[in-house]
Amino acid sequence: MALNNITCLHLPLGMCPCVVTTHSSSSSNNDNVCIHLSIGVCPCSHASTSSSSKGVSPSDTIESHAPCYSSTKKRKHGQKDDTNGARKRARNVVETLRWGYSLDLMLYDDPWKIKKVLQKSDLGNMSRLLLSKDLAENLVLPVLNADERRDAESDRGTQVLILDLDTNSMHSLLFKRWGSSKSYVFIDKWVQDFVKRRHLKAGDEIGFHWDPYNHHFSFTVLQDY
Repeated sequence: MALNNITCLHLPLGMCPCVVTTHSSSSSNNDNVCIHLSIGVCPCSHASTSSSSKGVSPSDTIESHAPCYSSTKKRKHGQKDDTNGARKRARNVVETLRWGYSLDLMLYDDPWKIKKVLQKSDLGNMSRLLLSKDLAENLVLPVLNADERRDAESDRGTQVLILDLDTNSMHSLLFKRWGSSKSYVFIDKWVQDFVKRRHLKAGDEIGFHWDPYNHHFSFTVLQDY
């Protein structure tokens, strides 16, 4: 029976001869799909038309045809990787905007985001450590819950726990907005628990770091003057 140069039996059966003949020696089922079935053109049809002019039998042309596999699976896998990468980058941006945490590999990331070189006004009888508006609103207020944030922005203030990593001792300070200014302060026992106990002086650089696992701030003296 001669092959039809327009249609064939391979297309209705969903089996392309370029795949079948290439893997005929395998006993397992073949799940590969070639591009011929996608475009609705079977190689045997081309073989019959070309063989009429060149004297080549259709079976010879089919057997010599190289298998062609679909790239659909690869494209879907690539799209999935792109989606996961976009989600990861978005998550990293959110973390980095606050305390600099990142899921990407990096050589070093300084955890001491709140740094200050002490002034004489931070060591006086007012017993308060002054923080700029930017540091307070970007790095302190966001880690507080709604009630604590509301109290911190009023005269009442809110208590925050601070662990002195250098001495492994826990302390509590009152965090609040400082009067009518745009600054914030750590107040209450600042002089007693930090200035006097740690012998702090003007020119010393201190640092604070938020511990998200234990929900408290950490304190250290970064540099003695």
